[in-house]
Amino acid sequence: MSQATRGTGPPFVGVDLLRIGELDRLARRGWFRHLLYSAPERREAETLAPSRRREFLAGRFAAKEAVLKALGVGLLAGVPAWQVDIGRTEDGAPRVRLTGAAERRAADIGLDRIAVSISHKEDLVIAVAVGWSAAMPERADTATQREVEQAFDAVFAQTTRAGGGVLTTRRAFSAD
Repeated sequence: MSQATRGTGPPFVGVDLLRIGELDRLARRGWFRHLLYSAPERREAETLAPSRRREFLAGRFAAKEAVLKALGVGLLAGVPAWQVDIGRTEDGAPRVRLTGAAERRAADIGLDRIAVSISHKEDLVIAVAVGWSAAMPERADTATQREVEQAFDAVFAQTTRAGGGVLTTRRAFSAD
């Protein structure tokens, strides 16, 4: 990951890829859901049918991991995952809201915007998070889109070589 200073440098990018079933055993345990997911995420998950809930929680987990990587920290490394809330915009796109230590970490490294994209394909879920500062040059949004596309292409190439399948389309991400 790049080391940017406030108002300069490239965006911070985090990527996570997992098989949906990786969380099955843990996701059934209440302590795990409280450790990893925010109250709004848990409430939304409870409204879903079991198969959709499984996919939803895996997608949120991947998105949180990607955001934490963009923040330069790992899971359980000083920023509680439940402080990274992955909600939805009015049009249904994923939206990141940071609280507590996650919000402080973003401020410490100069990030005031983080966008995330989540995609599912068969039993795989991938999330890409991009963080940047409004003080970055105006062309940062273009660079961010390019970096997201490069990250997707790299992960898809690795997944294909491993026999895991490939996503064939990219979804635009929301910067707000």
